[in-house]
Amino acid sequence: MKRICFCVLSPFTERDYIRFGIGELLSIGYSVLVIDCTPFLNARFENYINGNQIRFKSPVVYSCYSLSSFIKKVFEFSPDWCVDILGGFSIENYLKRVLIRLSIKLKAKIIQYKLTSYPYPSLPRNQSFCRKTLNLPKSAVTYFLSLPWKIASTDRIAVGGSFDFNKFTKSNKTVVKVHNLDFDNYKKFILKNNSIETSNTILFLDEDFPCHCDLFNLKVEPPVSEAKYFQEISNNLNFLAKKLALNPLIKLHPRANYSKSSSLYKIPITNLDTVKAIAQSSLVIAHCSTAIQLAVLFMKPIILLIPNELSKKSIYFKSIVKFSTFLNVPALNSQDLEKIYKIPEVDQSNYDNYLENYVKMKSSSDKFSWEIIASEVFSKN
Repeated sequence: MKRICFCVLSPFTERDYIRFGIGELLSIGYSVLVIDCTPFLNARFENYINGNQIRFKSPVVYSCYSLSSFIKKVFEFSPDWCVDILGGFSIENYLKRVLIRLSIKLKAKIIQYKLTSYPYPSLPRNQSFCRKTLNLPKSAVTYFLSLPWKIASTDRIAVGGSFDFNKFTKSNKTVVKVHNLDFDNYKKFILKNNSIETSNTILFLDEDFPCHCDLFNLKVEPPVSEAKYFQEISNNLNFLAKKLALNPLIKLHPRANYSKSSSLYKIPITNLDTVKAIAQSSLVIAHCSTAIQLAVLFMKPIILLIPNELSKKSIYFKSIVKFSTFLNVPALNSQDLEKIYKIPEVDQSNYDNYLENYVKMKSSSDKFSWEIIASEVFSKN
């Protein structure tokens, strides 16, 4: 029996259990262990997000509270393959991370999942000679500290789109063509529904912009304020809904505080799962959510909203612009919404190009991601 270990650094939820196909892997005979390292590698975040409460309760999900218990668990389980979702090289808890990586490599082959990519804004490449010179010491230190990950290197990389496929193929990595994990959700929905009834709705994909838990984890200030954001978005949605004769709905972010957000938004909150809500909508509104790719899969018209408080220097602003350019969809702030007189048309060529680059290559299998990885990676010696 092949043994597969998943090492994660965020409370492993029921959503994670489903999206990584844990139940399916167990059903076809694999022995699976999920080691959640959040309690000892990021105790601050574990306590903030109430990890024990949201973590999925299953015999195969193990909460790890120390480095020694992690190493003991890995050696006891003795996995054939390890899916490393610990985030790689980091200064924080550096020594612990090095020992974790080395202990994994001693017992198993390592596969890295690159199945959630999207058009992230690129950093400027043409730096001045002075800037490059000033960065040399930092680059040297980074290279030295990352050596353990180069020595205990990844054996396989599972990718979704051609962007990552080309990137890692050029770096001589052994790449497995899979697809973005959201394609699994799309496929499940299509298999269960012979036809899709479109409702007369305008759906906003909430990203919990003012209070996302990752802001606390990354120790950064919110890009917008609670005091202004919720009212602004509510006003914008009501304005568009009235102008386009649609009913406004909001799908909250999976980790948003439901009671808090639903009371601050002045728009109805849908309890449909994200895939179904998008599939049934007439128009999708978002900022830069990765769930946008579900709207692309369903070929839904999209409008991207730029909050008035959002700085043009913000990574979120740049992400919105990147999505807008790639998909050829409007990116507008409150003042620009008056320019919208009808539901935007879908640029199928741009949508198809996005899917090829970030979601699913035409040359990849139509099977579920866990099926492809089990067949192409886990079943091999």
